[in-house]
Amino acid sequence: MDKITDYYTNHSSEYIAKTKDSDMTAIYLFAEPYMQKAKKVLDLGFGSGRDSLYFLSLGYDVYSLDSCPEFIRHGQTIGLPHLIQQDIKQLDYTEEFDFIFASASLLHIPSIKLTNVLSKCRMALTKKGFLYASFKYGVYEGTRDGRYYTDMTEKTIEPFLAQAHLKLVDAMITDDVQNRNNQWLNIIAKSIK
Repeated sequence: MDKITDYYTNHSSEYIAKTKDSDMTAIYLFAEPYMQKAKKVLDLGFGSGRDSLYFLSLGYDVYSLDSCPEFIRHGQTIGLPHLIQQDIKQLDYTEEFDFIFASASLLHIPSIKLTNVLSKCRMALTKKGFLYASFKYGVYEGTRDGRYYTDMTEKTIEPFLAQAHLKLVDAMITDDVQNRNNQWLNIIAKSIK
């Protein structure tokens, strides 16, 4: 088990309680125009299941992936239909999903591995699919609050996307939904291959 999975396994109850009712309205409004033709959605690093439940309520065929066994167990209790226990770095799908929703999950990937993970996301998307991802806004990389973070800005994310054959389509900076003192970079990307 890697350090991030270990962290979330040890703090799963606290994390679920803290995030399950967060108001994601602004994020959903940002992402939904790119989901209009989507049928199959991958919630990458689903955590509390909040986003999976929302997308299920809209009629999408939602697959919920996380490496944390406690989140998988929680997903079973709240009725998520397609649960996948897997490390994000091991993603291995080909043209499977119309939309990937990676809320606060890719931010834990060290920059040295980020291009590879983004490439795996691109491969998992259908030809007209889109990726949503969010990162804490800034240029910091390292351990903070017991977890590894790779913060991003609109400028710093672009080379990683380009190397993964993804194109930045849209970006939005938002305040923290839990009212912490930080901002978030939200991006939409699509395949250029």
